[in-house]
Amino acid sequence: RRRLRNLILRLRPDNRGYIVRTAAEGKGEEVFRAEMEFLHKQWKEILRKAEQLPAPALLHEDLGLLYRVVRDIMSEDVSQVIVEPREAYERLISYMEVALPELKDKVKLHAGREPLFDVYGIDKELRRSLRQKIWLKSGGHIVINETEALVSIDVNTGKYVGKEDPDDTILRTNLEAAEEIARQIRLRDLGGIIIIDFIDMGVKRHKREVLKALEEHLKRDRSRSNVLKFTELGLVEMTRQRSKPSLNTLLCQPCPYCEGSGMILSEDTIVIKLFRDLKRASLKVERAKGIRVVASEPIIKRLKTKEIDKLRRLERELGLRIEMMSDPDMHIEDYRLFSLPSGREIFLD
Repeated sequence: RRRLRNLILRLRPDNRGYIVRTAAEGKGEEVFRAEMEFLHKQWKEILRKAEQLPAPALLHEDLGLLYRVVRDIMSEDVSQVIVEPREAYERLISYMEVALPELKDKVKLHAGREPLFDVYGIDKELRRSLRQKIWLKSGGHIVINETEALVSIDVNTGKYVGKEDPDDTILRTNLEAAEEIARQIRLRDLGGIIIIDFIDMGVKRHKREVLKALEEHLKRDRSRSNVLKFTELGLVEMTRQRSKPSLNTLLCQPCPYCEGSGMILSEDTIVIKLFRDLKRASLKVERAKGIRVVASEPIIKRLKTKEIDKLRRLERELGLRIEMMSDPDMHIEDYRLFSLPSGREIFLD
């Protein structure tokens, strides 16, 4: 960092400010000089437009996703960047000729008929990165939960028990999990506070091995992270720089059914509540002959089968006929009650 700072201070004209990214590590003076010239040309173009264009006008638009990816990660360490379709390839080549001419030859056009994401298994990896549970090769698994406050990661042996010493089995699973956790953190772009619950280890040396493995695998990450020691409860606390929304946030939206909680009321709970509400509703329709229940298909099916005897007893108890009607568009937790024969809806507090 000191070298890069001194280099920028020496090369920069006037008092212009620059942001130096992680990919700049190890780069020589000529690379920085070329990038500065490119940025200076952009700035001059912005000033020209500001003077000549009538307001309102767009003075500058940030690079598209394709260019941003190349700008942020392209380096000598990258063997090649494969692009499709041809139009995107040609636009990127034009950009590389100006911004990164020495790396232009690393950009290749995908010429095959099979989609690029299928060839390299990207779609499969994307689907895997959105799952809550990730299986390990050993048979164990990790469970990743994102919440507003933090990310929790739980490690389990699963079906992997092994024939060797239990401590060695646990260590092997935790070491494999450490590698996969570091990988998933990068792929999912998880940030903020991350709590990892490795399988309990009774050997202190094993804990040190797992912690060291996790730190080593995180070194490949472009975002800064800080791994703390095991807590008294056996948890590993770490933080990771949050630069943008996680993959889950970018590609998904809250479930309209459970509203993002991941849970809905069980059928047992819904039916018990419905029976209570039928009793309450009967007090509001003294002159009615019956009550119609409109509910989701699973609940109506349950009332007509498993709960039919209870429903008939309730009819006798209330002195009212209870009709049932299913609505395929209704949320499973919702139902509506109507007075018969008037058909007026019964509203409960």
